[in-house]
Amino acid sequence: MGFNLERISTVPNVVKLYSLFGVVVIIFSIGSAHVQPAGTGFIWSIAISNLTLGLVQVILLGLEIDVVVFPPRGFFSWALLECIVSIFFAITHFISIWLCASAANYGNVTAFTIAGIFSLIVSSSHAFNTVLFGRIWANVQQNGLGQDGLLSVGSTSYGAS
Repeated sequence: MGFNLERISTVPNVVKLYSLFGVVVIIFSIGSAHVQPAGTGFIWSIAISNLTLGLVQVILLGLEIDVVVFPPRGFFSWALLECIVSIFFAITHFISIWLCASAANYGNVTAFTIAGIFSLIVSSSHAFNTVLFGRIWANVQQNGLGQDGLLSVGSTSYGAS
Protein backbone atom coordinates (compact mmCIF):
# COMPACT_ATOMS: atom_id res chain seq x y z
CA MET A 1 0.00 0.00 0.00
CA GLY A 2 1.68 3.15 -1.25
CA PHE A 3 0.94 6.80 -0.81
CA ASN A 4 -2.12 7.79 -2.85
CA LEU A 5 -1.13 11.21 -4.18
CA GLU A 6 -4.31 11.52 -6.25
CA ARG A 7 -6.41 11.42 -3.10
CA ILE A 8 -4.87 14.56 -1.65
CA SER A 9 -4.50 16.40 -4.94
CA THR A 10 -8.24 16.62 -5.69
CA VAL A 11 -11.04 18.67 -4.17
CA PRO A 12 -11.91 18.76 -1.26
CA ASN A 13 -8.58 17.53 0.14
CA VAL A 14 -6.40 19.85 -1.95
CA VAL A 15 -7.76 22.78 0.09
CA LYS A 16 -5.84 21.35 3.04
CA LEU A 17 -2.56 21.62 1.10
CA TYR A 18 -3.21 25.28 0.29
CA SER A 19 -4.01 26.07 3.91
CA LEU A 20 -0.83 24.27 5.03
CA PHE A 21 1.18 26.47 2.67
CA GLY A 22 -0.50 29.53 4.22
CA VAL A 23 0.33 28.29 7.72
CA VAL A 24 4.00 27.89 6.76
CA VAL A 25 4.01 31.50 5.50
CA ILE A 26 2.47 32.62 8.82
CA ILE A 27 5.14 30.75 10.77
CA PHE A 28 7.98 32.26 8.74
CA SER A 29 6.59 35.80 8.87
CA ILE A 30 5.98 35.70 12.64
CA GLY A 31 9.40 34.12 13.11
CA SER A 32 11.06 36.93 11.19
CA ALA A 33 9.66 39.60 13.53
CA HIS A 34 12.28 40.76 16.01
CA VAL A 35 9.64 41.95 18.52
CA GLN A 36 7.10 39.40 19.77
CA PRO A 37 4.33 41.32 21.60
CA ALA A 38 1.57 39.79 23.67
CA GLY A 39 -0.74 37.57 21.67
CA THR A 40 2.01 36.27 19.43
CA GLY A 41 2.14 33.07 21.48
CA PHE A 42 -1.47 32.38 20.52
CA ILE A 43 -0.63 32.83 16.84
CA TRP A 44 2.39 30.54 17.21
CA SER A 45 0.44 27.82 19.01
CA ILE A 46 -2.42 27.88 16.49
CA ALA A 47 -0.07 27.85 13.50
CA ILE A 48 2.10 25.02 14.85
CA SER A 49 -0.91 22.92 15.88
CA ASN A 50 -2.56 23.54 12.49
CA LEU A 51 0.61 22.53 10.67
CA THR A 52 1.06 19.40 12.78
CA LEU A 53 -2.55 18.28 12.57
CA GLY A 54 -2.71 19.12 8.86
CA LEU A 55 0.36 17.01 8.10
CA VAL A 56 -1.10 14.11 10.10
CA GLN A 57 -4.36 14.43 8.15
CA VAL A 58 -2.51 14.48 4.81
CA ILE A 59 -0.57 11.35 5.79
CA LEU A 60 -3.77 9.59 6.91
CA LEU A 61 -5.48 10.54 3.65
CA GLY A 62 -2.51 9.57 1.50
CA LEU A 63 -2.13 6.18 3.15
CA GLU A 64 -5.94 5.76 3.13
CA ILE A 65 -6.01 5.01 6.85
CA ASP A 66 -8.98 7.34 7.35
CA VAL A 67 -11.34 4.80 5.77
CA VAL A 68 -10.21 2.14 8.24
CA VAL A 69 -10.31 4.32 11.36
CA PHE A 70 -13.49 6.24 10.50
CA PRO A 71 -16.06 4.19 8.57
CA PRO A 72 -17.67 6.41 5.90
CA ARG A 73 -21.22 5.33 6.76
CA GLY A 74 -20.97 5.90 10.52
CA PHE A 75 -22.20 9.03 12.25
CA PHE A 76 -18.71 10.13 13.28
CA SER A 77 -17.00 9.86 9.92
CA TRP A 78 -13.90 11.49 8.47
CA ALA A 79 -16.05 14.23 6.93
CA LEU A 80 -17.47 15.18 10.34
CA LEU A 81 -13.97 15.21 11.86
CA GLU A 82 -12.81 17.48 9.03
CA CYS A 83 -15.75 19.82 9.75
CA ILE A 84 -14.94 20.04 13.45
CA VAL A 85 -11.23 20.65 12.86
CA SER A 86 -11.92 23.20 10.12
CA ILE A 87 -14.42 25.14 12.23
CA PHE A 88 -11.90 25.31 15.09
CA PHE A 89 -9.06 26.55 12.89
CA ALA A 90 -11.30 28.95 10.95
CA ILE A 91 -12.27 30.66 14.21
CA THR A 92 -8.79 30.69 15.72
CA HIS A 93 -7.11 31.98 12.57
CA PHE A 94 -9.78 34.68 12.37
CA ILE A 95 -8.81 35.72 15.91
CA SER A 96 -5.17 35.72 14.79
CA ILE A 97 -5.98 38.44 12.25
CA TRP A 98 -6.74 40.91 15.03
CA LEU A 99 -3.74 39.81 17.05
CA CYS A 100 -1.52 40.42 14.01
CA ALA A 101 -3.08 43.85 13.47
CA SER A 102 -2.47 44.71 17.12
CA ALA A 103 1.10 43.40 17.01
CA ALA A 104 1.85 45.55 13.95
CA ASN A 105 1.49 48.62 16.20
CA TYR A 106 4.66 47.54 18.07
CA GLY A 107 6.83 47.51 14.96
CA ASN A 108 7.51 44.78 12.41
CA VAL A 109 4.62 46.05 10.31
CA THR A 110 5.53 43.96 7.28
CA ALA A 111 5.88 40.66 9.16
CA PHE A 112 2.61 41.00 11.03
CA THR A 113 0.75 42.35 7.98
CA ILE A 114 1.81 39.32 5.95
CA ALA A 115 0.85 37.04 8.86
CA GLY A 116 -2.53 38.77 9.15
CA ILE A 117 -3.25 38.49 5.43
CA PHE A 118 -2.35 34.82 5.39
CA SER A 119 -4.37 34.26 8.57
CA LEU A 120 -7.36 35.62 6.65
CA ILE A 121 -6.59 33.33 3.71
CA VAL A 122 -6.15 30.27 5.95
CA SER A 123 -9.31 31.12 7.90
CA SER A 124 -11.24 31.41 4.63
CA SER A 125 -9.86 28.12 3.35
CA HIS A 126 -10.91 26.39 6.56
CA ALA A 127 -14.39 27.92 6.28
CA PHE A 128 -14.59 26.67 2.68
CA ASN A 129 -13.37 23.25 3.83
CA THR A 130 -16.11 23.21 6.48
CA VAL A 131 -18.77 23.83 3.84
CA LEU A 132 -17.38 21.15 1.51
CA PHE A 133 -17.06 18.44 4.14
CA GLY A 134 -20.35 19.47 5.74
CA ARG A 135 -22.11 18.84 2.43
CA ILE A 136 -20.32 15.51 2.06
CA TRP A 137 -21.23 14.43 5.60
CA ALA A 138 -24.87 15.48 5.20
CA ASN A 139 -25.15 13.73 1.85
CA VAL A 140 -23.71 10.48 3.22
CA GLN A 141 -26.04 10.63 6.23
CA GLN A 142 -29.05 11.23 3.99
CA ASN A 143 -28.33 9.12 0.91
CA GLY A 144 -25.43 6.86 1.78
CA LEU A 145 -22.58 5.94 -0.49
CA GLY A 146 -23.17 5.04 -4.13
CA GLN A 147 -23.23 1.50 -5.54
CA ASP A 148 -19.49 1.51 -6.14
CA GLY A 149 -18.71 2.80 -2.64
CA LEU A 150 -17.99 6.30 -3.87
CA LEU A 151 -19.77 9.46 -2.90
CA SER A 152 -21.54 11.38 -5.64
CA VAL A 153 -22.19 14.91 -4.45
CA GLY A 154 -24.47 16.99 -6.62
CA SER A 155 -25.15 14.30 -9.22
CA THR A 156 -28.13 14.72 -11.53
CA SER A 157 -30.95 12.21 -11.17
CA TYR A 158 -33.24 12.79 -14.20
CA GLY A 159 -36.07 11.12 -12.27
CA ALA A 160 -34.66 7.59 -12.33
CA SER A 161 -34.18 5.93 -8.96
